Amino acid sequence: ASIHWRSTTGVTVNVVDGASDVDGNTVTLHSTFGTYVGTATRSGNNIVFVPSPSNVIIGNQVVQYRLSDGIQTIQKKLTVTVTNTLP
Repeated sequence: ASIHWRSTTGVTVNVVDGASDVDGNTVTLHSTFGTYVGTATRSGNNIVFVPSPSNVIIGNQVVQYRLSDGIQTIQKKLTVTVTNTLP
Protein backbone atom coordinates (compact mmCIF):
# COMPACT_ATOMS: atom_id res chain seq x y z
CA ALA A 1 0.00 0.00 0.00
CA SER A 2 1.15 3.54 -0.65
CA ILE A 3 0.01 6.88 0.77
CA HIS A 4 1.01 10.55 0.57
CA TRP A 5 2.33 11.93 3.85
CA ARG A 6 -0.31 14.68 3.97
CA SER A 7 -3.21 12.23 3.86
CA THR A 8 -5.68 12.68 6.68
CA THR A 9 -7.99 9.84 5.64
CA GLY A 10 -5.30 7.19 5.44
CA VAL A 11 -5.08 4.05 3.38
CA THR A 12 -7.35 1.07 4.05
CA VAL A 13 -6.11 -2.46 3.41
CA ASN A 14 -8.22 -5.61 3.79
CA VAL A 15 -5.63 -8.01 5.22
CA VAL A 16 -8.01 -10.98 5.33
CA ASP A 17 -8.88 -10.87 1.61
CA GLY A 18 -7.48 -14.06 0.13
CA ALA A 19 -6.72 -15.67 3.50
CA SER A 20 -7.97 -19.20 3.93
CA ASP A 21 -8.13 -21.88 6.57
CA VAL A 22 -7.67 -25.56 5.74
CA ASP A 23 -10.46 -26.50 8.19
CA GLY A 24 -12.88 -24.00 6.66
CA ASN A 25 -12.93 -21.74 9.74
CA THR A 26 -13.49 -18.02 9.22
CA VAL A 27 -10.27 -15.98 9.32
CA THR A 28 -10.44 -12.55 10.97
CA LEU A 29 -8.08 -9.72 11.85
CA HIS A 30 -7.25 -10.18 15.52
CA SER A 31 -4.93 -7.26 16.36
CA THR A 32 -2.34 -4.76 15.10
CA PHE A 33 0.95 -3.86 16.77
CA GLY A 34 4.51 -2.80 16.07
CA THR A 35 6.67 0.28 15.87
CA TYR A 36 5.70 2.70 13.12
CA VAL A 37 5.21 6.44 12.73
CA GLY A 38 1.52 7.07 12.30
CA THR A 39 -1.72 5.47 13.41
CA ALA A 40 -2.86 1.96 12.51
CA THR A 41 -6.39 1.07 13.52
CA ARG A 42 -8.48 -2.01 13.01
CA SER A 43 -11.80 -1.63 11.22
CA GLY A 44 -13.35 -5.05 10.78
CA ASN A 45 -10.85 -7.02 8.68
CA ASN A 46 -9.16 -3.83 7.49
CA ILE A 47 -6.14 -1.95 8.75
CA VAL A 48 -6.44 1.82 8.32
CA PHE A 49 -3.03 3.52 8.35
CA VAL A 50 -2.72 7.32 8.68
CA PRO A 51 0.77 8.88 8.57
CA SER A 52 1.81 11.11 11.46
CA PRO A 53 1.21 14.78 10.55
CA SER A 54 3.78 16.00 13.08
CA ASN A 55 6.61 13.51 12.56
CA VAL A 56 6.81 12.91 8.81
CA ILE A 57 8.95 9.99 7.72
CA ILE A 58 9.08 9.29 3.98
CA GLY A 59 9.57 5.58 3.29
CA ASN A 60 8.26 2.28 4.54
CA GLN A 61 6.26 1.84 7.71
CA VAL A 62 5.66 -1.76 8.80
CA VAL A 63 2.47 -2.62 10.67
CA GLN A 64 2.43 -6.07 12.18
CA TYR A 65 -0.88 -7.85 12.69
CA ARG A 66 -2.35 -11.14 13.76
CA LEU A 67 -4.96 -13.20 11.92
CA SER A 68 -6.99 -15.81 13.74
CA ASP A 69 -9.40 -18.59 12.84
CA GLY A 70 -10.60 -18.80 16.44
CA ILE A 71 -8.21 -21.67 17.16
CA GLN A 72 -4.82 -20.64 15.82
CA THR A 73 -3.25 -17.22 15.35
CA ILE A 74 -0.57 -16.23 12.85
CA GLN A 75 1.50 -13.08 12.64
CA LYS A 76 1.96 -11.15 9.38
CA LYS A 77 3.28 -7.77 8.20
CA LEU A 78 1.80 -4.96 6.12
CA THR A 79 4.24 -2.49 4.54
CA VAL A 80 2.88 0.98 3.87
CA THR A 81 5.06 3.27 1.75
CA VAL A 82 4.69 6.90 2.78
CA THR A 83 5.53 9.10 -0.21
CA ASN A 84 6.07 12.75 -1.07
CA THR A 85 4.45 12.24 -4.49
CA LEU A 86 0.83 13.20 -4.95
CA PRO A 87 -1.34 10.49 -6.51
